[in-house]
Amino acid sequence: DYKQYMDQYMQGQNLAANKDADATQPNQQGGAGFDYKQYMNYSKYTNGMNQAAAMIAPEKCNTTEELDAWRKAQKKQLEQFMPQAYRQYAIAPIEQRYQKNLARLRNETYEEPMVLLSAEACNTTEQLKQWRKQLEQFM
Repeated sequence: DYKQYMDQYMQGQNLAANKDADATQPNQQGGAGFDYKQYMNYSKYTNGMNQAAAMIAPEKCNTTEELDAWRKAQKKQLEQFMPQAYRQYAIAPIEQRYQKNLARLRNETYEEPMVLLSAEACNTTEQLKQWRKQLEQFM
């Protein structure tokens, strides 16, 4: 029973906003006189996450329309929760997953993009140019 803990740990605190209210319910002011009421409806922050979680995985999409809807939902969620400056880093894996599954739906072969982490890892001039191009994308 939570009431025993409320009585034990909340001694001396004003638990009810007024005498007519239920004494077991904390008042809207909180212990330090802070208004916590504004944070009580957290569902408005999780609606986008629930919608994205309900979306079918791109590997299970059977049409390009489903795949397009998946990508659109992923980007919408990023726009809702991620600052603009960091979105490009999160969009890259979404785009890669989209392209991979688009190739699957079209019965085409998909080549994983080459990620070169340093100039020393390049073996040819073409790889060095690709590395430079990747580097410029993030600047």
